[in-house]
Amino acid sequence: MINISAIIEKIKICDSEIISLENSINEIMDALNSGSVSYTTSSSSTRVIGIPIPNTPYVLSKFGDSFYKIIKPHNIKPSRNAINSVEDLVAFIKKYQIYQFNNKKYDNACLAIAKAYGRALVYGDNVLRKIDDFHGGAYRFYDGGKASTDKNEILQIVHEEISHGRPCVVEVTTQEGHRHYVTVVGMKQHVSSASELKEEDLLIIDPFEGQLEAMDDSDKYNRHLRYSNGGDYVGYRVDVLKNQYAAAIEEHERKNTPQEENTVMAQNDNFTPNQQDLQANEDKQGIIASANNNPTSIETKYGEVKMEEIRR
Repeated sequence: MINISAIIEKIKICDSEIISLENSINEIMDALNSGSVSYTTSSSSTRVIGIPIPNTPYVLSKFGDSFYKIIKPHNIKPSRNAINSVEDLVAFIKKYQIYQFNNKKYDNACLAIAKAYGRALVYGDNVLRKIDDFHGGAYRFYDGGKASTDKNEILQIVHEEISHGRPCVVEVTTQEGHRHYVTVVGMKQHVSSASELKEEDLLIIDPFEGQLEAMDDSDKYNRHLRYSNGGDYVGYRVDVLKNQYAAAIEEHERKNTPQEENTVMAQNDNFTPNQQDLQANEDKQGIIASANNNPTSIETKYGEVKMEEIRR
């Protein structure tokens, strides 16, 4: 005898799964149309695939619910496994356990580690393997810190550094009131000038857990710029690359940027990846894709890309 009730219940389950599948496909399509693909794994960690913004030191990527302009690594002295994205850096941090959490060796070394992260983005992942070089090389790589009682002045410096592809380090405080340092690697897409930058627009790598995190409302530690009332300085603090290393980045990028891109493309901080006109860079850098009824893979103009391959 046919159990009609059981069949109806199975149909309801199938309908629910179809709706969920359609929503997933729509999310993939929205991300593809905006030039970025992001998805959440079973561990709730978000991986991001970004596209370069023409003639800028950024890639545009979605992290959480917002799009960020994230600096591109420079790999001035790359090792065999050069860092090609901030995400690559985070992977190396995890691999070599270069963070403070449950790690007595780096228990009180947040400033040194934050500077080592920045140094690695400039020179390459081999820097992270020189663990004993943190307190020497990392500190020598950055200046002694710039301080100001005006938070906006510090944010202007941060904007200047990120706008030129230079990772910087800021002093923050957490909801528990702890003094801490983090590496700034990006800012939200809508920020087009220094006067618009707010601390909640920053994207950071935190030495405590070695993770890429936002400083907006999603920040579980409620980090914000710290005001120091005494000691070596009074006010807010940012550490920037020394002039010779900033110059090395500029020279490296000049040598590795095709001349025609320098002349054809003008810098555009308001670049959005769904623009129809991506100048000469569109065919090379744009991602044009569509998803079928099987979201385990996507078809791009460069061939099929399996989602499981992207997850690696």
